[in-house]
Amino acid sequence: MLVTGASRGLGRILAVELAARGARVSLVARDKAALDEVAAEVGGTAFACDLTALDEVSTLVERVEAEAGPVDVVINNAATFWLGPLERLTAAQLSATIAVNLVAPAEIIRTVLPGMRQRSRGHIVNVASLGGIMAIPDLAAYGASKAGLAHLTEILRTELRGAPVGVTLIQVAAIEGTDMYVDGMKSPMIDRMVRRMGRLGLAMSEPAERVAVKIVDAVEQGRTSTVVPPVATVFHLMRRSPIAVASLVDTHRRGR
Repeated sequence: MLVTGASRGLGRILAVELAARGARVSLVARDKAALDEVAAEVGGTAFACDLTALDEVSTLVERVEAEAGPVDVVINNAATFWLGPLERLTAAQLSATIAVNLVAPAEIIRTVLPGMRQRSRGHIVNVASLGGIMAIPDLAAYGASKAGLAHLTEILRTELRGAPVGVTLIQVAAIEGTDMYVDGMKSPMIDRMVRRMGRLGLAMSEPAERVAVKIVDAVEQGRTSTVVPPVATVFHLMRRSPIAVASLVDTHRRGR
């Protein structure tokens, strides 16, 4: 089982939860020292990798399988973001956001799928975000990259129809107890939006430990999607409506 972004935050908690359920975890992140600590804690194997470097990402699955064995489950959890209007981001920040949040997951999937097909088993989990559904100021690059990841997941599920590989899309809101949550709340607009929605009974945050449990549950149950918190499911369903229509049309066409 391979988990990206595993050196801290949700990724570390996911590794702990997976190990507690008996999984053998391969941990991926850029910070090798922090990654080694998590690996020691959960009995996993650490693989340092800069997800902004395509040459490193392209050989990651090969490295993991050579040392830790076949990868049958991938959880693309790693994410990065910079706060602020798009025009204030640097080209490097924009490129890194798209690379980590979209390009790296796509490349990991591309390189792991042949082995999964050959072994007739596998599961891919992509952790997207409600930031990719709602147009949130100060999160243009992050929102766009997560929207792309969600759409990639939906298309991938269609492409793998009938194959022995499961696909799960995780849509999460703000994850309490993570650095990204702390940094995100530094934006007055994001902080104001989260507080207003909370007053309307639409809490848009959930503790990282609870999110991790729901993600692992989704893998074990073979769910196609999970929304955290559940109250945000309506936004996910609204986003999926044209996808569902297209799927129905395709199913009808195949049945003719």
